[in-house]
Order: sequence, then C-alpha cells, then structure tokens
Amino acid sequence: MRRKEQKKKSFFANGIVKIAIMCFAVYIAFTMISSQVELSEKRKTKAELEEQKIALSVSNEEKKMLIEKSDDNEFIERIAREYYDYAYPDEQVFIDISGS
Repeated sequence: MRRKEQKKKSFFANGIVKIAIMCFAVYIAFTMISSQVELSEKRKTKAELEEQKIALSVSNEEKKMLIEKSDDNEFIERIAREYYDYAYPDEQVFIDISGS
C-alpha cells in the first residue's frame, strides 16, 4: 500500500509541477507577444516622429532663408503676393478657378 500511496503522491506532485511549468510557459509566451506588440507600436511612433522631425527641419530652413532674405525687395514682394494675396492698387489679378 505504501508504494501505491507514493505513486499517487509522486503522480500528484508531478502533475502540479507540470501544471506550474505549463502556466509559466503560457505567462512567458503572453509576455513575449505583448512585448512584441508594444515594440511594434513604438517603432511606428518613432517613424512618425522622424517624419515630423524632417518636416520641421525643412520648415526651419525655409524660415532661416526668409530671415536672411528679409531685406530683398523682390523676395518680399513674392511673399506678399503668394501668401497674403497682395497686389498693387492699379493691378488686375485673375484667379484660375478651374482647378487645373
């Protein structure tokens, strides 16, 4: 009888160990998958921020050029016409509304 009890106890102990190992494996798998998802999101965010950085760098360079050329009359006139829709008082401006 003692031997049967030992087998039952060892089987029970082995079963608990197997369940514990299986739970640990599931936990590790879940942790790895969630880490990969988070890493993927962070990479996407990084790429978006890099694009914003490049766009801001271009914008900053354009603004630096504007500051450097601020005393050039032709440049000032072009900016006034393009961005602020200014025109001379006796000038007729035609706007193409066809969209092409």
